[in-house]
Amino acid sequence: MSMWSSSTSIISPSLSEKQWVDHIRDALDHGIDIQNLVSVHRVPESISSAKPEAYVPHHVALGPYHHFRPQLYQTENPKLAAARQARAELKLPEFDLMADLLQAEEDKIRASYQMHLEVGTDTLKWIMTIDSLFLLDLLYCYRYLDKSANIGSKEDPIGDDDQGGIVPMTRHSIIKDVMMVENQIPTFVLRKIMLQTKNSMNEVGEDEEDKAIDSELGVTLMRFCKAISPLGLERCSPSEAVHRHKHLLDLLYNLILRRAVPEAAQTKKNELKAGASFGYLIKMVSIPATKITEAWNELSKFSFMKKLKVPIELIFRIIQMLMQSIPGCSTFLQNKPSQENVMIPTVSKLHSVGIKLRLATGGIRTIAFDQKTATLKLPQITLSATTEVLLRNLVAYEMISQSSSFVLTRYAELMYGIIDTCEDVKLLREASIVLNHLNSDDKVVELFNGMIKSIGSKSTVSELDKTIQDVNQYYNSTRKVKAYNLMRKYVYSSWKFLTMVATIVLILLMVLQTICSVVSCPRLLNTT
Repeated sequence: MSMWSSSTSIISPSLSEKQWVDHIRDALDHGIDIQNLVSVHRVPESISSAKPEAYVPHHVALGPYHHFRPQLYQTENPKLAAARQARAELKLPEFDLMADLLQAEEDKIRASYQMHLEVGTDTLKWIMTIDSLFLLDLLYCYRYLDKSANIGSKEDPIGDDDQGGIVPMTRHSIIKDVMMVENQIPTFVLRKIMLQTKNSMNEVGEDEEDKAIDSELGVTLMRFCKAISPLGLERCSPSEAVHRHKHLLDLLYNLILRRAVPEAAQTKKNELKAGASFGYLIKMVSIPATKITEAWNELSKFSFMKKLKVPIELIFRIIQMLMQSIPGCSTFLQNKPSQENVMIPTVSKLHSVGIKLRLATGGIRTIAFDQKTATLKLPQITLSATTEVLLRNLVAYEMISQSSSFVLTRYAELMYGIIDTCEDVKLLREASIVLNHLNSDDKVVELFNGMIKSIGSKSTVSELDKTIQDVNQYYNSTRKVKAYNLMRKYVYSSWKFLTMVATIVLILLMVLQTICSVVSCPRLLNTT
């Protein structure tokens, strides 16, 4: 079946069966660079199904995957204008010459994409030329901007506002589109075009000229990543940014997770299902408790019960106070649903047992828990209109391209685990761990709760598991949590027996109430 159907493309497939056979023969005869691994992937439906719009560009298509979608092709004019501007600013040769240079890299370009590209040679080289120039123009717009200027905080339109009812492009929308997994341009294509600039002096040697171009392109790529990244980045040499990273998303991912450490030994997940058993307990006794209360109100009217009323009610109040002091019990007494299968307690629960939050000095790999000071150190994350799409695509890229430790995926799970309410977000803001540029704390909760649906149970062992395990061990060793665990072990486990006792007590109270309504209980007991 064709990748481009009539409903998703404005053109018919340009690659016939004969052209495909010719392409395969040429590839076998001349050999495509098999060492050039696939770098631009398709996002599996298992990841994208929870929120498909976060993985498909809405305004700008880069590369062949989405270039001919009708919705995106209508915004082609601003892209062409940007391409012309980039050519002029960078002093590049004619468009035809750049397209011919990329044609020489056709096999390498095709091998970079996971899907078979059903476009001909001419179409592919022009797609890559125009889209690469557009991306270079965007990158150079950000090169001289500082992140302190809060880049992308305003929805400033780009291009004409009046486009026949089309929503104008904004910097937010462009950033989100440019950083999607399926919307990447290989870095070697950008470098190929940049090598055609006429800025270098004639007397400069070719090797020195290439190094200068690599340095300029590398610095430009890294400054763009720094400007848009929601998390702190590690340093990288400009040459490494160009030669060792496949595309812009790959560079951002590796700058976030740069420090290479040995993979942590697999640890057993310590998932806290705090209060799940007690929730079942409350659910079981909700109806009998009401009946007991009604019977108690009736019995307390009799004079012979006046002496027992005060001590019994005092016992009930003491039990209630004890239940509310135990983490998890008060939540269920209020009949509120709790999170299940969460591998770490929420910020509020950690705070309630004395665990402090501190800002980590580096990125994700500096997450740690100090047991001596009971301090959880987390990196700062900036939440803006682009953050959700960036995080979703970074996590998707990790899940697709990595086969070992899913650090970023586990970080998303960690944030989901510790954030359940606005109170949790507030505590993180007060610790300067979360910089919230969204409209409300509710959106922060929604962001991480939504991301977990795309991750599901696909994540594997990560070096962050050790920190999570340390936090859980400390949390479970506190007096409050120990008391709750003891109650769950010895009281909840024997609840069937307690239910039977409660039922017998209920029956006896109801029988006593019935007897007292017929026979005078004070006379029966020879009391006045």
